[in-house]
Amino acid sequence: MFEKAKLNWHLRNLESESWKKREAAVKALIEIDEPESKKALLDALRDPAYEVRRAAAKGLGQLKVREAIDPLIALLGDESGSVRQYAASGLASLGERSWQQIIKGEKEDIDRLASCGDPRAIFALIFAMRQIHGFHERSFLRHRRAAAEALVELATKSPSFLKEYWSDIQGLAALHHSDTSGGGHHSDRGIGVDFPDEPKTLKT
Repeated sequence: MFEKAKLNWHLRNLESESWKKREAAVKALIEIDEPESKKALLDALRDPAYEVRRAAAKGLGQLKVREAIDPLIALLGDESGSVRQYAASGLASLGERSWQQIIKGEKEDIDRLASCGDPRAIFALIFAMRQIHGFHERSFLRHRRAAAEALVELATKSPSFLKEYWSDIQGLAALHHSDTSGGGHHSDRGIGVDFPDEPKTLKT
C-alpha cells in the first residue's frame, strides 16, 4: 500500500508547474519497478524542460526499457546537447552503441546525424524541427534551421531516405516562428530554409 501511495505521489508531481519537482519525480520513479513508472518515464521524454528529458533518458537506459529505443533515437535531435548525450548513452545501455560516436553534445551533432547512413537518424532530425517549446527563444529557431538544412542536404544526396517523410518535412519548414531578433518581437513564416519539392521519381 505504501509503495503504491509513493508511486502515485511521484506521478502527480510529474504534473507540477515546477520543472525541479518534475525532475525529482522522474529520478524517484527510476527506483520504482512498476509498469506505470516506465510509462511515465517514456512520457517524460517529451517534457518541455530539458532537465526532465535528460533525467528520463538516463533512467530509461539504466532500466533497459526496450520500448525506449525509438523515442531515444528521436531525442538525438534534441535542442539540448546534454539531452542528446544522455539519449545516446541510454541507447548504448540498450545495445545501440554506435550513436555515441555521432552524438557528442556539439552543434555538429546534427550534421553527423545527417551523414551517418542510418535511416533512423531521420527521426532525430524531424524531432529537431518539431521542437517548439520555447519557440520564442532564438536558440530553438537556430536548431530547427540547422536540422532543416541537414535534411535539405540529405534530400539532395539520398532522396529515397526521405520518401515517406517529404511532405511532413516541407510542412515543418514552413511553420510560423516567433523570436526577438532585431530588438523587437516578431512572427515570420518559415525558418529561412526552402525544402525542395519531392522528385517525381519518388512519387511513383
